[in-house]
Amino acid sequence: MKKIAMSIATAIVGVLLGAASVYGQTMKADIPFAFQASNETLPAGQYEVSTRNAVANTITVRNRESKQALVALTHKAQSKQTPEVSKLIFRRYGNQYFLAQIFVAGNTEGTELAKTKAERRLIKAQRDHLAHNSAPELVAIVAGQ
Repeated sequence: MKKIAMSIATAIVGVLLGAASVYGQTMKADIPFAFQASNETLPAGQYEVSTRNAVANTITVRNRESKQALVALTHKAQSKQTPEVSKLIFRRYGNQYFLAQIFVAGNTEGTELAKTKAERRLIKAQRDHLAHNSAPELVAIVAGQ
């Protein structure tokens, strides 16, 4: 009986991992500025971003030169129009960038990252200074496969 239960559990894990590879997407992008994601600061450079929403609602962001990487939790984001190209979208406040969303070409459903602690502090500081109370600029970087 234990062997049957283990076989079933192994099969389920295999199906889930298979689903992750089908739905997972890896894209490459040259990001010309330092940015924050998941409370970490990453330098400008060439990156690989892998989505794995089928299983755990996570992305992996890896610098191709330094091999520095992070895993970030995400939730679903919806685009009003079907993107023609894959892209990474950043929120920019002055000279600070925060990875916000990821969309794959041809798919209106993307992923969105939560605001980091630093971004929330920056927003609060802007609210406290009425003269600088403006929405962040959205910056899109085109990504390839």
